[in-house]
Amino acid sequence: AMHDGREETAKLFRAVWEENTSGNTGGVRLYADELVALVTRALVADQWPLRKQAAASLSFMATAAPTALAGVECGAEGVLAALEAGLAGRLWDGKEALVEAYVDVALLLAKADRAALAAAPAVVDGVLEQAVKRKAVYRYAVTKIVVKAVRYYATAVDARTGLAIHAAVVAALSEMAFTSFEDVDKPGSKPRFLATQAEALHALGASYPLAAEAQEPEPTAELVASLAAVVAGNPWIVRNAALGALAKIIERGAGCLATASGAVAAANEAAIAALDEAQFKSVREAGLALATILVDALSRLGAAGEPVREPLEAALRRREQDAEVAIARGAKQVRQALQTQG
Repeated sequence: AMHDGREETAKLFRAVWEENTSGNTGGVRLYADELVALVTRALVADQWPLRKQAAASLSFMATAAPTALAGVECGAEGVLAALEAGLAGRLWDGKEALVEAYVDVALLLAKADRAALAAAPAVVDGVLEQAVKRKAVYRYAVTKIVVKAVRYYATAVDARTGLAIHAAVVAALSEMAFTSFEDVDKPGSKPRFLATQAEALHALGASYPLAAEAQEPEPTAELVASLAAVVAGNPWIVRNAALGALAKIIERGAGCLATASGAVAAANEAAIAALDEAQFKSVREAGLALATILVDALSRLGAAGEPVREPLEAALRRREQDAEVAIARGAKQVRQALQTQG
């Protein structure tokens, strides 16, 4: 009831909770079994507000006392299964709370026992299925939950699984054409959702493994090609994020792209398209940043990097005429570095 949508009711039960427990952590530890029994029943209630409250309660427990929730008598795995079952079926008001609880409990289990990391791809796939529902506000909320899952899983699992998770997220993001949304005209919904897409792409770049031994050539090449495709035809904020993710991945993983000429060419085409952007200065800046990384990585890209040189040099030369002095100067410096390497 502390998570009741009616503030008066929630406030009353918060007061009761605070009066009868030693704090959130102590209260959850003391009553974990009873709380879980209550909320798992509520997860299948006919009333959607009850389901929402139950899910919010589980997220609260996972944050307040993760070890207590992980050790409940009925088993946290059973709680996760109940949440997973709740993902199926129609969309209802507040369902994003259930999706978040699903991820919170899954991450809790993974942190408590690394064997639970085997479920990572299934968990991410389950959330991504929700992230492509038609309702924009719901998709916006769920995409933020995807970011939470990716930030943990992509660096905790083995390299191949982590890259598969990356690729699945990029594929889902590529399907999210905003004009297909039912509530496209709601004020502020499009900027919020696009910002969340960008956040997910930033998370993909930031969570790509640093260590060469944790990188895999084939899935890295597929990921680079997928991100390059995201750059084309998307709003500037998404394009910038995809360009930034490409830069991170190539900076870290250039060595395993040495035989992936197609993926490297796609990344180069994305950089050139951004450099040639007429309207948005920030896109040209992101393209220049990616071009800088490509030039710096040429020695590690080997034969796959050779076809990059001529078209990238031409694009940089064009950009030297940019009205923005910093971009023009930067393009000249990168072109000179490219010529020096040649």
